[in-house]
Amino acid sequence: MPGPGGHHVYVCGPPDWTDAVLREARAGGVPSERPHTERFAW
Repeated sequence: MPGPGGHHVYVCGPPDWTDAVLREARAGGVPSERPHTERFAW
């Protein structure tokens, strides 16, 4: 199984939470073109 860099990451949530997940994904080796996001506020 490939490490985190071999996967796409899908994140949907409030901006602060989404930013935190993206930071951790990048720190884990996920390339910048692999995260897919949808941000929303309540």
